[in-house]
Amino acid sequence: MYQEFHGRPATKELVYNVKQHVHTKLADLGKLLVLIIEIPGVGKFKLEPRGVRATTSEDKEQDRRQLYFVGGDQELKPEMFPGFHDPWKDHVDLGFLTNIHYLTSKDFHNFEPTDYRHRFGQKDGRLGRRPSLASFHYDTRSKLFYVSGGGYSVERDGIVG
Repeated sequence: MYQEFHGRPATKELVYNVKQHVHTKLADLGKLLVLIIEIPGVGKFKLEPRGVRATTSEDKEQDRRQLYFVGGDQELKPEMFPGFHDPWKDHVDLGFLTNIHYLTSKDFHNFEPTDYRHRFGQKDGRLGRRPSLASFHYDTRSKLFYVSGGGYSVERDGIVG
């Protein structure tokens, strides 16, 4: 690629050490059942990944403000999103995460498995002054979902905002 781009062969190789934070521990929220994403100008899409866990950052200093999805089958393909015409690059911004459903067991439900459903952009269960919606990204090489931004947090009662 260097030669094609510059018009001459490379004469050396540069090695970069890139520092990247990786969580060594995440707090498990439950089994991910459904994600609904909205691609502006294209539509809403329901994803039902298999074997994926919904998790959050473990540190109270960050107020558990970040969702992560780990394990399972997170593979997405361009043909799953008819009408989406952006290039399928290494990292793809697919739009907004509008809903999440996950299965979990908590003490205040007598540890019975309970389907939690959250619609992003709500405050106290009502639509009002909407927090910003979380952007939904996909890493096509690693086959992983990512969420960035959004006015939500993970609290004792579940995902809020």
